[in-house]
Amino acid sequence: MIHPYNVEQDSLQDPSPLSWQRILVFIAGVVYLLSPLDLVPDFIPLLGWVDDVVVVYLLVQYYLLPGMQGKSLFRASSGPKFNSPMHSLLSAAASQGGVISKARAVALTGFSPEEIQLLLQDAIQQGLAEIGNDPETGAIRYYFDL
Repeated sequence: MIHPYNVEQDSLQDPSPLSWQRILVFIAGVVYLLSPLDLVPDFIPLLGWVDDVVVVYLLVQYYLLPGMQGKSLFRASSGPKFNSPMHSLLSAAASQGGVISKARAVALTGFSPEEIQLLLQDAIQQGLAEIGNDPETGAIRYYFDL
């Protein structure tokens, strides 16, 4: 039995650079920095600037260093990133409409033929794929329900 697997649901995608959430966070950060009201008043030596430094740090993390963990403070994570060899194989199969040959899998993933063979066997054992023949050529194909 083939189990459905949706590659798009498993991939984390960054929000668009001009999404309203990103603009709102940026405006809120700038307003906080310019506002005379702070969590810790600025007239307290050193401690008064700590909250401003934290806001600047978070804005830099969120806008200038998008690969950093800081942006997770502003949006909930939808789960772990999938960078496993199996995920690469599933992504390659999805790009081919769910039907892939061993040679095409090697070409799309960059894995060796031996690694692809093991991954395909594992996919079959896990119920992620079925093996069959191309109706026109008779060549071996792996069918994924993606």
